[in-house]
Amino acid sequence: MSKGRSKSAKNQRNQQPKQTLGEYRIVQILITCIIVLVFWNLLDFILDEYVFHEGYVFEVYYDVVLPIIIALAVELFPKRRKH
Repeated sequence: MSKGRSKSAKNQRNQQPKQTLGEYRIVQILITCIIVLVFWNLLDFILDEYVFHEGYVFEVYYDVVLPIIIALAVELFPKRRKH
């Protein structure tokens, strides 16, 4: 019986700890920022070129900073969960 206990103790020591979603939080925030940036600029381009018939103008604040602020607000503020 002592052999069985030592094997299970070895298996417990050799197992790596499970990764949680909290460890991937930075990656999740980056992916959200990239997705919002891409769709924001795509929608801005489509609206400017095909709906309003104006030329597309890239502005750093409106096309980069503002979507990142919105993406961070979506990711960092706590979400309401139904209990």
